[in-house]
Amino acid sequence: MTHIPVVARGLLALIFIAGGLNGFLLFMPVPQPLHPWLKLTMDSGMLYVPKTIELVGAALLWTRYRALGLCLLWPIIVNILLFHAFLDPRGLANGLVLVVLGIAAGVPERARLKALVAPVRARTE
Repeated sequence: MTHIPVVARGLLALIFIAGGLNGFLLFMPVPQPLHPWLKLTMDSGMLYVPKTIELVGAALLWTRYRALGLCLLWPIIVNILLFHAFLDPRGLANGLVLVVLGIAAGVPERARLKALVAPVRARTE
């Protein structure tokens, strides 16, 4: 049971490293026809920003800054899930797999992640 988060973190890192590098090197085929929104972001070069964040987040998953890596990757995971849920249902299973892996990788980090949503106490001077 203790190996599940490590395996999930490893798979998540490999998926995002492959996806991030593919954004720059284009070594995997892109399914056709492309959704117009995805074609626009690829043609404009704006897709380099999330692909860079994917690479940085995936690299951080293997350091002691795992929680930061998850914080960088979770908005991308949610974006992938919502994109496939509403615009291109062909890859919905991929988005669901990313959500499950993200949850499994985040369970051991919940104490660190909980600090992000804790209320800030007012200073009393």
